[in-house]
Parts: sequence; structure tokens; C-alpha cells
Amino acid sequence: MLFSDGLYHEIRAQGQRGITTLLILLLLFALGTATILSSGAAVISDLRISWQSAKLEPLLITRAELMIAGLESSIQERIFARLYWIDIFGLYQRGMGRRTVEDSSGQLVLKDTYGNLHFLYYQQDTTYATEQYAAFAANLQERSLRQLYVQLPNKKIPKYTLLPLPMDNRSNETADTFLEGLQKKDLAYLDLRSEILESGIPYERLFYRTDHHWQTNAAFWAANSILGYLSSDLGWQFSAGFMDISNYETITYAKSFLGSQGKRTGRFYAGVDDFSVIFPHHEGDFSLYANGLPEPLWQGTFRQTFIREEYLDPGQPVYKARYGAFLEYDMGLVQIINHELPQEKRILIIKDSFTQAMAPFLAQHFAEVWLLDLRAFAELNLDLWDVISGINPDLVMVIYNTEVFSEVMFTFK
Repeated sequence: MLFSDGLYHEIRAQGQRGITTLLILLLLFALGTATILSSGAAVISDLRISWQSAKLEPLLITRAELMIAGLESSIQERIFARLYWIDIFGLYQRGMGRRTVEDSSGQLVLKDTYGNLHFLYYQQDTTYATEQYAAFAANLQERSLRQLYVQLPNKKIPKYTLLPLPMDNRSNETADTFLEGLQKKDLAYLDLRSEILESGIPYERLFYRTDHHWQTNAAFWAANSILGYLSSDLGWQFSAGFMDISNYETITYAKSFLGSQGKRTGRFYAGVDDFSVIFPHHEGDFSLYANGLPEPLWQGTFRQTFIREEYLDPGQPVYKARYGAFLEYDMGLVQIINHELPQEKRILIIKDSFTQAMAPFLAQHFAEVWLLDLRAFAELNLDLWDVISGINPDLVMVIYNTEVFSEVMFTFK
């Protein structure tokens, strides 16, 4: 025998490793070639954008780092058949029984005991948010304007949601600290987190399994809860018919939606969500103006004004951001006019994306509903207090979920 058994097996093992390495290299080469052929122009465009930022840096090493980071990010987002690779990755993670998944950007996604996905959030310091909100409320009071902070519920539901410790979503604890600060300053607030547990809506129908947003029926419930509070606290009267779900039609698009968390883990890790929209039988008459433009962006019935049909197209893949069906995206400043209630009250809501699904239901009860998102409002070069003075609302509400305690959301200017 030319080789001993031990040497023979070692040579054979090395050959197998070599073949495996070669196959991996060929796969990477094929992926790279396919990516260049399918998205090369887009990658070059991304690099040009990166260069516009990089060339402002005085140090050559910093420019190089920014360009490399831009190239890596572009290729990761545009790699050939990217979504299918994510599906395979998620299926593997599910088969291994893993309840924490890290995507290519380093974002951690957690799976609770019921299969719902969550982002990892650490508890945050709320000192800035509390002080800024208190100053904002004081300025409103000086202008004889009412204020109300509304705390929306979180996907992590107490006594129901169990996450894989030590990983956790601590945003509820952040909200608790913030509300304690408001209470000490004697500022009005409404906390819907405990009330939603008594809403009668099954827990699995409160939030999407693969997205951090709430489902439409939960948004409808929240709108009614806010109206109920305003009725009891301020004595305002609202139409009971618009608050009765039996006066609405629900349309469900089965297995049609993979949310922002599901897109990071693929279709097979936690499944695909149903997506529902709710339309009133009474069509209404509305106009919606955006970002100070003189012509309405949308107008007509409830459905024509508030629902973007292209996001509901069943022919679109599950990766379609169907939550955009509600007012499409977070605009800086929106004015909604209800032409059927010209004598009713006018409210301003400073909001996050959760209000997108809730605002249409509120709009049925007011002459005007104004929506202001501080993230996009900063790009309009408008003064917040000039806008508020121009609106002269009967009530200013700040309505946030528990995961938005960043400086931009509490910088009121």
C-alpha cells in the first residue's frame, strides 16, 4: 500500500475540505457575478452617493472607510436573490429552535413563546423627553391650548409575552419612567397599555406577528378609547355610530404581509401575516393636504382619501410594505378636513407611525385633524409654534408607542 491508512484518510479529508472550499468560492463568484449583472448600475449609483459624503472628510483613511462601508451596505441590500437567501437562513434558524436572530445589519430579532417577533430594546433614560415635553406643555398652556399625552401599547404584553432572556424589549419600562415624570409634573396623560388587555380583542390579533405595528382592529379600538376619554374628561360628544364596529366592513388579505421584523428573518421563520383593512359603511367626504401644498393630495370618500389601494394588491409579493395602505408614509405635516362636520372641533396630533392606521377613524369625528411627525417635519423648514398658532387647535395630543423615546421625537421646534 502506497500510503498508511492514517495518511490516506488525512489526504482524503484534505481533498474533501478543498472541494468544499472550491464549491463555496464558486458559489460566491456566481452570486457576485449575478449581482453585478442585475444590480451593478445601482451599486455604482450608491457609491456615488457615498462619495458625496466621503469627499467632505479631510482624512483619506476616513474617506476610504466611508466608501467601503457604503459598498458593503449596497451589496448586502442588492445581492442576487437576497430575499430567498434570507428565507433559507430563517428556515435554518427555525429548525435549530433559535429564538434570537441577528440580521446582516446587526439588528437582533427575538421570538416570543407564541411565535411573535420583537426587536431588542434597552431601557432608555427619559430625562430629556420629560423635560422637553414639560416645556412644550407649558408653552401650550401659555397659549391657552389643551394638551394630552397618549401612551400607546407595545407588542410586548405583560403576563402574556415571554421573550428569550436575557434578551428583552424594555421599552415598556422606559414608558413607565416617562409617565412617572409626567405625573410628578401634573401633566395629563392617557395610558392605553393596560386598557388594551381589557379590550376583548384576542392577544394574537392585537399586533402583527412579523411587524412591530398594531393590527387595524387594535387601531380602531384605540381611536374609540381616546374618544371615550375626551368625552368623559372634556365633555365632548361624538357619534356613537362611527364607534360601532358593526357599521364597518372588514376585508382581510390572507397570508399577504411580511412585516419589518419578518423581512429580517424570512418567510419561514415566523410565517406570514394576514392583513386587514376596515371601511365604514358611511363613505364620508374628506380632503387631505400634505406638507403645506395648496392642492389636496387625496380627496373623496373614506376609502379614496385614507387608503392607498396599490398596497393592498393581492398580486404584490408578501414583502410589500402593506402598512403603507394607511396614508402611505409618515409625512411631516398633514391636514385632514371632514367636509360633513365643518362646525366640529379641530385637533393636532404629534405622532409616530402607529397613528397612520388610527387617524382615519378619528377624522370621522372632527372638522379637522392635523398630523405632525417631528422626524419628517424637520425637513420642511417650518417653525413648529407658527404652525400651531396657525392651526389654533382645540386640543394638542402627542401620541406615541413605547419605542420612540429618541431626542428627535421630543424636540419641539
